Amino acid sequence: MPTRIKIFTILLLWLAIGLSITFGVQDIVVRIVLICIAIGVTAHIALIKKRKVEDI
Repeated sequence: MPTRIKIFTILLLWLAIGLSITFGVQDIVVRIVLICIAIGVTAHIALIKKRKVEDI
């Protein structure tokens, strides 16, 4: 996955989670769970290696 796509995906993830936490969820436990999920998905996306040209 190209770095530019990773950055865009992570930004979109945090934007969606942030909006959900701000406007959609009142329960503090659900907010904490959403933040934990966002951290986990961010780590997962960041650890995806770039494809080599011969793999495509």
